[in-house]
Amino acid sequence: MRLASRSHLALTALLMSLVVALTGVGTLATPEASQARQRAAGSGYRFTHAERCLMSKLNRRRANRGLRRLESDKQLGYVGRRHARNMAGAGTTWHLGNLANVVTRWRRLGQTVGRAPRCRAMFRMFWRSSVHRQIMMGSWRFVGVGVERRRGHIYVLQIFESRRNPGNTFSYP
Repeated sequence: MRLASRSHLALTALLMSLVVALTGVGTLATPEASQARQRAAGSGYRFTHAERCLMSKLNRRRANRGLRRLESDKQLGYVGRRHARNMAGAGTTWHLGNLANVVTRWRRLGQTVGRAPRCRAMFRMFWRSSVHRQIMMGSWRFVGVGVERRRGHIYVLQIFESRRNPGNTFSYP
């Protein structure tokens, strides 16, 4: 019983990371950001099965509550996937501290991070956390999900944006 309690506390602590809800005007569109968007459009970037699974579950839950479905955004997804890869490499989760500098053309941003064995378990953990649920049901327009699978777990970063069509500052492969 004591072991289960410690595991539960560790999982709860992991998932109860606070939201990074940034308000204000995002970075202005730059030539570099425009070039990154063009490269992404032609790069063949695709969401993975796990990323599509999480977005699908999110949009289904939002629709059931009468909220608009979120548009999937590859720019946000690419940022999320890069961060998920870093978290998986370290074997732990943390919020992307410089999100406001990496995402371009934003009005308001939010993020959730987590680790679980599979998509279904990850979504269930997000949903059971009131903080994560509030973020996921927020007044967003775009979502990007990044997932990295490693050592039997998926590491996830979901990024939400409210009004503009976001971009990012990364160069695409």
